[in-house]
Amino acid sequence: MCLADALDELVRCDSFSLDDLLELLAVMHRAISVSDTVYIYEEDERLVTAVLATWQREEISEKIIIRWLEGFDPAVAADLSMPESNWRLVNNKNFLRSLYFRTKRMPLSEPIHTAVRQALAHYSRFA
Repeated sequence: MCLADALDELVRCDSFSLDDLLELLAVMHRAISVSDTVYIYEEDERLVTAVLATWQREEISEKIIIRWLEGFDPAVAADLSMPESNWRLVNNKNFLRSLYFRTKRMPLSEPIHTAVRQALAHYSRFA
């Protein structure tokens, strides 16, 4: 079991409050944005599963989801040296790609779909 799998189980705990869920989203963001390694064992996909399980909780509003997505900013890695800055960028970009394709056909609001696309667009150097 990896961190993403444990987070997925935690967010399904009925006794968690909104504050608990917000803390879990913050933990997930930090796990996605690691800079000491590049994920190679589909951690991005498992993290998407945990994030989507959190988004499906009734305590999590559209506004919270959009604000969380806005936290993905490639400039945040600018203060790191190479290769750590590149590793963080790759991990974030891979996560956002996985999120994009997993949510593409989900019945989410258009503002959430737009926020996913915008977050991913920030990481595209070749578009």
